[in-house]
Amino acid sequence: MKSNFSRFAVYYLPCPGSPLQRFGDKWLGWSITDGEFINHLQGQLPATEHAKITVNPQKYGFHGTLKPPLRLKEKFGQNELINAVHHIAKMHHPFMMPGLILQVVDQFMALVPMEHSPAMHNLASALVTGLDSFRKAPTQEETNRRLSVELTSRQTKLLEAWGYPYVLDEFHFHLT
Repeated sequence: MKSNFSRFAVYYLPCPGSPLQRFGDKWLGWSITDGEFINHLQGQLPATEHAKITVNPQKYGFHGTLKPPLRLKEKFGQNELINAVHHIAKMHHPFMMPGLILQVVDQFMALVPMEHSPAMHNLASALVTGLDSFRKAPTQEETNRRLSVELTSRQTKLLEAWGYPYVLDEFHFHLT
């Protein structure tokens, strides 16, 4: 099956209707589950400033990345990728995510786990390694964009091996 999508990723999404999902939707002003704009969270931040800082993350919806975006090799279709994700997910037991705290991550605010979750880390690592055969090599433009920020030597090696610098031992789950 051919798809209209050019990139695919595996995201954690809060349960629909949960307080976390409603908070994330209100913060961004976009419901990822309904695919529609909603009123921003009312708070201390002026509405224009709130809209300004959420315009970029809004297009992705409130989520946590488990497997960074990839472009599919031509020999694979969307259904094959979805089946592989299901297969990997079935190999992991359900787990509870630790409590979350608000923290500055690079240049943005994010909700991060209060403590390390080995189960979350193992799932993310399995998705990165288990789906790599589906990943088309990054374009030079994509590689240059990733290299335009300061990366450690380890992150550069991860970028070369897995197409993204913040995976495996450099993975830090966060919700934005």
